[in-house]
Amino acid sequence: MKQWLEKTHRPLFELLRHFLASFFDSDLITAPGQMTPVLIGTFTLLIPWFPVILAPLREKYRYLFHLGDQHLYLQAVRADELWLITLVMSAIGLLTAVKWQSVFPDLRDYRSLASLPLRAHQIFLARFLALLLIATPIIIILNLFPSLLFPAISGSQWAINPSFGARVIAHMIAGIAGSYFFFFGLVALQGLLLILLRRRIFSFVSGYLQGILVSAMLVLIVLSFSIQPAVTNEALQPALERWLPPVWFLGLEQAMLGDSDPQMLLLAHRAMTALLISILLSLATYVVSYHRHRAIFLGGYRSANRNQRRLAIPSWFVPEPRRPYQPQLGEPVRRNPVILEP
Repeated sequence: MKQWLEKTHRPLFELLRHFLASFFDSDLITAPGQMTPVLIGTFTLLIPWFPVILAPLREKYRYLFHLGDQHLYLQAVRADELWLITLVMSAIGLLTAVKWQSVFPDLRDYRSLASLPLRAHQIFLARFLALLLIATPIIIILNLFPSLLFPAISGSQWAINPSFGARVIAHMIAGIAGSYFFFFGLVALQGLLLILLRRRIFSFVSGYLQGILVSAMLVLIVLSFSIQPAVTNEALQPALERWLPPVWFLGLEQAMLGDSDPQMLLLAHRAMTALLISILLSLATYVVSYHRHRAIFLGGYRSANRNQRRLAIPSWFVPEPRRPYQPQLGEPVRRNPVILEP
């Protein structure tokens, strides 16, 4: 396998390997690949926090079991499921917003790949596949721990579906679907901006929008810890549920568990429709915008070269270099005076 990877393969494979290797590199990093150990260390530090966060829930449900109130138990389970779904969706949205500039090929990619016999659609397809290959394991791992731990903690004879495996699968599918919705939604948003806005306006709006998205996802992560049964009941009101995507995927989970509530079935249908629309819209905008995106960066590169030429020092201002003295025909040869030391 190692020998096969060392060989050169088709352009799409080599582009994909190039984008995967340099995805987390930036201008702030001095050496290529230096960011990878930092990300691995950060990720390994964040994973053990799931058991720490879920540990208080064990005491909470142990107390609810002693109370013997089924309605109170179901309300608590629904609130905690909404909290975990919102937390994971916000984390994926934050990662996508932080790497906002890496969703599409940038000017550095065009400069490094311009001399190769490649087409623009090959570069864009490789970038999209690299983005998808990086996002997929992160989404699965972030959803794996709460999907396994929470059903084990909250299991009871009062559950909608007492099967542990069914509850794990339902929570896993709902969390992954919600995470992909945020991921593809942000990709589609940037693609729409590339199609609708001009180059200067896009550069201005994109930077501010990235800051707003990062701040919004951080706020949503913090606010997710305050989701209680009262907040869940308020979010399920018809006036609010249509504007809250995590509630849609809560309905998807409840419907997969067998909840016959018509509201949950409606929310599940809305969640699947929204996920399908975000996927199709991101693919469509990615295909349509690659021509526009290429023109934006190549146009910016040409304008930068024009500005450099415009700001260059004019030729009449630079003095001509001195030429060595050439004696004319018949002219006596000039000699340098000899300075005698005293």
